[in-house]
Amino acid sequence: MEPMIVIPVLLIIAISVQCVLSIKQGKSLSNTFYEMKEQGNVLVGKYKNYFRGGAYIFFNIDNQGIVEDAKVIYGRTIFSSMKCLSECIGNDICALSFEKRCVQKAYEDAVGYYREALNSFDESDVEQI
Repeated sequence: MEPMIVIPVLLIIAISVQCVLSIKQGKSLSNTFYEMKEQGNVLVGKYKNYFRGGAYIFFNIDNQGIVEDAKVIYGRTIFSSMKCLSECIGNDICALSFEKRCVQKAYEDAVGYYREALNSFDESDVEQI
């Protein structure tokens, strides 16, 4: 083959592989969310950074805010995979910390949603039940 044809063909193959792996990673995120949703309350946090990589963090929590299950995916590439955070299980959702900066930022996003939901709950809601 001529070199002028090989370069575009390789580029098309690389883009196709990236698309397939991106779709696979998106399905993994979606499946994780729905599996955790079947178990109970789900709290999701995300952090996006194009240069350092991002993170998505998923927590199953009970009504008292205790973590029942936790999973995270972080990194810059489409080769990142879901990891279980077993050290979080059994702890209060508001009392966790993480070493990785991107995971910590995703956790802070999730806890922000949790606190916002707690603040929106007031005594008038209890009287209606």
